[in-house]
Amino acid sequence: ESDPRLHLRLSIAQAATGDTISACGRARDVFVANPLLQGAKEALAACRDDRDVSPVLAEIYGDQKKALLATDLHGVLAPMLQLEDDQGRGIDLSFESPGKVTVAVVFATWCAHCQTEIPRVVAFARAVFGDARLRDRVRVVGIRTAVEKDKEPYDAFATRNGINFPIHHDPVMALALNRFAKAFDIPAAIPITAVLDEGGHVRFFLPPGDYKDTARELLWIVEYLSSK
Repeated sequence: ESDPRLHLRLSIAQAATGDTISACGRARDVFVANPLLQGAKEALAACRDDRDVSPVLAEIYGDQKKALLATDLHGVLAPMLQLEDDQGRGIDLSFESPGKVTVAVVFATWCAHCQTEIPRVVAFARAVFGDARLRDRVRVVGIRTAVEKDKEPYDAFATRNGINFPIHHDPVMALALNRFAKAFDIPAAIPITAVLDEGGHVRFFLPPGDYKDTARELLWIVEYLSSK
């Protein structure tokens, strides 16, 4: 019941047997919840006689963007975190950044969900850095935690994932992760992807998901906050 791949297969089968109403409804539900699932976008063709999914996508994206921006927390100040840089030197990370929106991702190299989420944040950062409207209005920072459980050298992980933003390190026992989570009364479960305004207040948390379009959602959020 919870496997989107099976619902997608059913939608495709319904379309093939002429039940386009059921196929369209199921395809929309699958895509809304799992936009990066392979074949989910194509299945939306059941919603159009001409099989052009562009109008359907525009409608879905419009609804999704509106719903996402409605989750604005309106700001809880993030605590300063004691971290380390690449050389093992202690740093105090403040999330306040005048004139800039901050996207922060807390992750571990060994975490399966993190390994899904990090490439999406990398894709978002690449899009922002290539956008003249946003490159000077957004900063992206990573916080690598639970380092004692690492199963591969961090440099190898960074190279494999094409890390293109600064990474700071939670030195021991996930202290920074736990402090950050406690400040917002959320589980200390990774990955955590948060968007903060220039005053260092958390405005949005993005929950992870196997097929979530994190890069697109982050772009919607930073465009919204940058326009304030």
